[in-house]
Amino acid sequence: MLTDGRSGRESLPVTTTGSRLLGNGTGGPPSVGTLLRRYVWALLAVASLGAALSGVVGLTAARRYEATTTTRVPSSGDARAAARLAEDLQAVVDEPAATAAIARRTRVPEADLRGRVTIRQAGASSTIRWRLRVDESRRDQASAILLATVEEAHRAVMRPDLTEAESALTTATAALEEAQAALADFTQRTGFPGPDAYARLQSELTALRIRAQTARAEGELVIAVALDRQVEALQTLVTVVGAQANEHDALVAQRERAEARVDRAQVQRDALDARLEALQATVARPTDPVPVTPTPMIVRRAAASAIAAAAIAAIALGVIEQRRKAASTRPRTRTEELRRTMGAV
Repeated sequence: MLTDGRSGRESLPVTTTGSRLLGNGTGGPPSVGTLLRRYVWALLAVASLGAALSGVVGLTAARRYEATTTTRVPSSGDARAAARLAEDLQAVVDEPAATAAIARRTRVPEADLRGRVTIRQAGASSTIRWRLRVDESRRDQASAILLATVEEAHRAVMRPDLTEAESALTTATAALEEAQAALADFTQRTGFPGPDAYARLQSELTALRIRAQTARAEGELVIAVALDRQVEALQTLVTVVGAQANEHDALVAQRERAEARVDRAQVQRDALDARLEALQATVARPTDPVPVTPTPMIVRRAAASAIAAAAIAAIALGVIEQRRKAASTRPRTRTEELRRTMGAV
């Protein structure tokens, strides 16, 4: 506390507010408008410097070249199918496995291929547009890289269906071979003479019964008894062969079902192969590589850099002003007040 020499009353320590320093008259932190008015030229200078540096980097960067081609959704021509196919193709092209396959075919390092292809549907049509961007060192290989990418992407996007169809065909073929082996084993084990022989035995049995009945009706009992014995023996044979015929028919039906499964699986596999060939047949000849115009990209990057630099500078200035205000509002010590009083005297 200090004592007023004229009134003898104690007075509180005198503090300085930040209003004189900051000029906002409220004693609070400076407003955004105050900062902008006070440091507008500094912010503009920082933003200009950021835009200039970004522009220099963009102009001095390695030049890129672009090649394009198109494909179409065959037969259906459905625009929605084209949109879905374009998304699927882009997904498989971005996978490391596809990049590795393209690198093996073109003998180009994977680092020079990764993320270089963009696949989009052309408007609302059934056409799909492919765009490849390469560095100047790969300019002469652009067409080969693009065609290899299209082919590998088509194969990759259809690989799940092809794998499933191939698995179904393999399973059906194995079932057919098993059915054929079971039928051959049955024939060898039982000596089954075949469906024709069973029908022939049945005809012979019927004829013997008619002869036995005729002999008995004519009074030739001895012949009728002999014929009855033949009927009994032949009936036993027919019963055995009949059971074999039923088992044989079941094995034949099993083989026929297996053959039908093989036929369906083969048709499905052939249809997928035909679809892949149809896709590959729609590939247009790639355009000659042309330089990519960097101006729009450079402008966008320069604007972003300017905004970012100005924002960082504004934050830094706000922090500096806060610290200055904190220092200016610190209470004076007794020594400082005495010095101030003596200086006033």
